[in-house]
Formats: sequence, structure tokens, C-alpha cells
Amino acid sequence: MRFNMNFLKPGNLAVGAERNAPGFANSDGWAWIQSLAATRPRRTLRDVTDLSPLRGARVAIVADDDNIRLSTRRQARRFSYGTLLERVAKESSVAVALAVITAAPGDQGRQHYLETRGWKTLVLPRELCPGVHGPRLRSNADMDLCLEVGCWLAALSFDLMVLVSGDGDLCVSVARATARHRPDVRTMTLAVPGSASHQLWTRRDLFAAYIAIGRDLTLPLNRQRLTLNSKTYV
Repeated sequence: MRFNMNFLKPGNLAVGAERNAPGFANSDGWAWIQSLAATRPRRTLRDVTDLSPLRGARVAIVADDDNIRLSTRRQARRFSYGTLLERVAKESSVAVALAVITAAPGDQGRQHYLETRGWKTLVLPRELCPGVHGPRLRSNADMDLCLEVGCWLAALSFDLMVLVSGDGDLCVSVARATARHRPDVRTMTLAVPGSASHQLWTRRDLFAAYIAIGRDLTLPLNRQRLTLNSKTYV
């Protein structure tokens, strides 16, 4: 994820700069993300996600929420966590499903939204930190995600790890640890085409499969959303 949650000034929406471009923080931690769908050319999503590689397995799923939200918004869509869990349950047995999310201190809306859809959550705070260009909201959940997966490898019984993220460095790190400590466990990735690192399909020594997210696991941005405490969650 490697998020430092910098906010983009008007006119500073260069491709590849979404996560690290300098800017000033405001009161809405996700306001800047609304305009990102227009900053990159979109690759058309397939109609159906092929989840057949999961068939018959006992699956552990971990979702990099910041990454997957940003990736689907680039497609003018939003990711459906409930649909994914329903589809995976039809193909396999789900041992655990965890979404790693970041939120402003005291904001439990996203956590509630995901937990009502059958997901466990790990909530990490977005913290306001000083910087050369002014205060910035920072959040880096990569280490926490990796440590959580490490606990799974030591304590849980499953034979397939599914990483819902397009972050190549993060996924490679998790896959390496899995191969070292649980060689009996296969690792697969589920990501949005056009927002996924090439490592997810070229590192065949680490990943058993790369699954491209299709339109069937997403919803239109303009569909009715959950509103809690005057905030909207997608």
C-alpha cells in the first residue's frame, strides 16, 4: 500500500503521483480520490471474474482496501466486498477474510460497512504529520498487513492465500513469506486490470494465478451508498 496520503493540489494530478504528490491535508481524507478516475486511461473490465482457480480450496483472503478502492474508482466503479465473498464461498471454503483499512481516528463507518458484509477488519489510523509542504495525512498499512498474514501462516489451516491488491511489492513480500514458512500454501492475487503490477502475472515462481477483477465484482459509482454520521461509504 505504501500510502502517505498526500493530498493533491489543483492541477497536480500527474499519473503515478496519486499516492506521493505533495499537497495540503483537508478535513476529508478521501476527497482527493474522487478525481482520480479521470487521470488515467481505463482498461475495459471483463464482464465476469474467473474464480475457478479457487475451486475446492480452503481459502484465506486479505484485501488491501486503499489499493482496491483507488483501482476500481479509476474504472468509475466501486468494489463489492459482499459479492466477492459470496462468489468465493461458492467455489471454496473460506477460512478467513480480512480487509485492512485506514480511517480517521474515531471513524468507524468503513469498518461497520465491511463487517456487515461478512469481513473481519483491521483498522489503522490516518495520522496528520508535518511535512515540507505543510501537514499531510499519512497511513502505511503494509507492515500491519504482512504481520497479520504471518500470524495466519502460523496458526490457521488453509491451502490458498488470496491477496486482493494490485501492489506488486506488497504482494511479492507476502508471497515470499508464505513460500518460506508454508510451502504447502499457494498464493494468488486478485486485482483490477490496468492498476495491477506486472509482477502479479510475471512472477510465476511466487504466484499460482493472477485473477483479473471483472464488472461482476463491482458496482456503479452512482448506486445508492451507505451513509453514517453524515459520511458516505462505498
